[in-house]
Order: sequence, then C-alpha cells, then structure tokens
Amino acid sequence: MIHATLKFLSDFLNRELKLGFNTDVNKVVIGNLINLDGSINVDVKNKVVITLLNINSETIQLTKKKMGNTFEKTSPPLFLNISILITANYESKNYSEGLKTISKTISTFHSNSIFNKKMYPSLDEHLVRLNIETENLDVKEHSKIVSEIGAKQCPSVIYKVRILPTEPEVHTPIITVPHI
Repeated sequence: MIHATLKFLSDFLNRELKLGFNTDVNKVVIGNLINLDGSINVDVKNKVVITLLNINSETIQLTKKKMGNTFEKTSPPLFLNISILITANYESKNYSEGLKTISKTISTFHSNSIFNKKMYPSLDEHLVRLNIETENLDVKEHSKIVSEIGAKQCPSVIYKVRILPTEPEVHTPIITVPHI
C-alpha cells in the first residue's frame, strides 16, 4: 500500500513535470538522498526525490454488529498517514532548475490534493483515496529533519499523505446468544 502510493505520486508528478517543462526526461524518483553507509546517492543527482519519512496509523474503534444471534467484531480498514519529503536534489550549477521543479511540485499538489479512482483511474486497485497536504514546519524543524536523514539542505517540502486502502472488513464472531 505504501509502495503503491509513492509509485502513484511519483508517476503523477513525473507526468506533470514533463508537461510543465516540455521534456521526455523522468525527473522524479523514489529513494533516499543518502545511502545507508553515509555516502551520497548518485542515482538521485539532479532529480526530484520522494523519500518516506514516517508512517503512522489512525486509530478507529472497532464496531460490533448483531447478525441473528451472533455478535461480530468488525475491523475497519487501516488508515495510514505517511510523511514524505520531496527534494529538488540539484547540484549548485543547476540550482535554479531545482527551484523551478520544487515550485512546480508545490503548485501541482496544491491544485491536485485529492486522488481517487474516479478522477485518476491509474490509482492502484488497492487504494480508494489519497489526500495530500503540506506539513507546515518552521525552518528549524525542517532543517532538523533533513539533517537527521544525513542530507544537506536543498529546496524541499514535506507532505502528509492520508491513505485509504481497499481492505476487506474482517468479521470475527465473539459472542453467540442462545435463543430463549
């Protein structure tokens, strides 16, 4: 579900950037800015990089349904919220290109903040809806996150993505009431 979400957002943003800059070159990749050994990831140089920062779930209470003389516990779908960092990872000589791409990224997700199957048929079959919104952090908080992942400051934005998957409900009988 997380991979499908990031893949969809990456493909969507790639299409928008290709149209906006009149190019056939893929500019967006999913990955880390820094390799696990601390070295620079050269595969993401001069690219817009989508990096997963955090995953958390929304707590939703279980519901109980009475089915005849049996009560069932119903587990609702798992709602996930992920935080992603989108970075214009451009070298100094291409810094202005990075500013253009991060600006286009921000305007793209500002005008396209809700994704569902009706509007975007290419949305993965396991996803019902995605909502994307900017995480408003001050400079200090943003810099702390970037330095914690070992990266240098580049033009970037953090988004919260709410994922609604198409998981079937799970029914578990918990009490059978005898007929009296």
